[in-house]
Amino acid sequence: VGHTCVTFPWLMRMGEVAEQEDLRGAEFVWKNENGVNDGGGNAGKGREDGRRMGGGAGQRDAGTGKPKKKLTEMTARERYFYRMERKAAKMRQDEQHPQDGAANNPSSLSSSSQQQQSQDAQEEASQTAAENAEQLHGPYIPRRIKVRSTKSKSAQRLDPPGGGFGLFGWHTVPSSASEIILTEGEFDAMAVYQATGRAAVSLPNGCRSLPMEVLVLLERFDTVYLWMDNDGPGREGAEMFARKLGVERCLVVQPSGKKGWVGGRRSDRGEDADGTEDDEEVSNVEFDTDSRPPPPPKDANEALLMGWDLNELLEEASELPHERILKFSDLRDQVIHEIVNPEKYRGAPMPSLPGFTSLIKGFRRGEMTVLTGPTGS
Repeated sequence: VGHTCVTFPWLMRMGEVAEQEDLRGAEFVWKNENGVNDGGGNAGKGREDGRRMGGGAGQRDAGTGKPKKKLTEMTARERYFYRMERKAAKMRQDEQHPQDGAANNPSSLSSSSQQQQSQDAQEEASQTAAENAEQLHGPYIPRRIKVRSTKSKSAQRLDPPGGGFGLFGWHTVPSSASEIILTEGEFDAMAVYQATGRAAVSLPNGCRSLPMEVLVLLERFDTVYLWMDNDGPGREGAEMFARKLGVERCLVVQPSGKKGWVGGRRSDRGEDADGTEDDEEVSNVEFDTDSRPPPPPKDANEALLMGWDLNELLEEASELPHERILKFSDLRDQVIHEIVNPEKYRGAPMPSLPGFTSLIKGFRRGEMTVLTGPTGS
């Protein structure tokens, strides 16, 4: 690619990668025979080998006991073992020097101290939950990297070739999350997360890409929002994914334009090098609270940049309609469109029967017209 690119890493925990590789008929060993994370090495190397590979005790200075590398310079495996050793050292210190009960009595602390203590407790609980998840499933590692041009969506590649699939944004999903939003593109997932703070991930490669190995990651969620592009392929993809994931737990987001408008105007769109509009970028956005709602947004990224409330658009999500059951509300828009635009529904005229043509508006594809009358007429 001869122009600027953006990279989207698929980050997953080691245990999840091992589960995916097992589905693919391959092997990714991240624990040895003793149940210790050996950083993807061979299973029979033992605890000390695993610690050397993961960067545990061998990464500390013998004199000071401090790590030789900064946390930002460590690999995921090195940070994992450093944190495990630090946690074990803190537990040993607490056992040797128990804290004074009076010092921890909330009644003896000022309000500011109590507030600070509460914040510290919340941060510690959050860190403990993250460390427990890391200890159970291993640290995050790059599963694969998607590289895409900022000018043309067709100019992209996956590195390394032939690797497994992941979900962009997966590392931001809390382990306690019960619902997730699945979008068609990476910019859409970032827009949803930025605007709502809710867990959002994007498909690996467009509206028709949901590999079997990715389905495993989505099994634990009670509700899955499918927010594909608001066009034909996007709607077809949402229907296909809902049947894959389970119709009973999927909600399809298809903005109708009736809810979610908070005011805004898009004055200019970014364009590709060939002069076509870029679906991912919108520039020079100006907001006008008195403006009338525009047509429904094409995707989540466009909704955010145009001034729509993404939370309200998500509240408008509905279940996949039954393929053989229609409600009056499902036909309402179609009937109104036929009434307002009758010329679009005219068929092939019959010059020999002008009166009949004016009545049925000609013959149309998908319809069968039967002409009958009394015998001998």
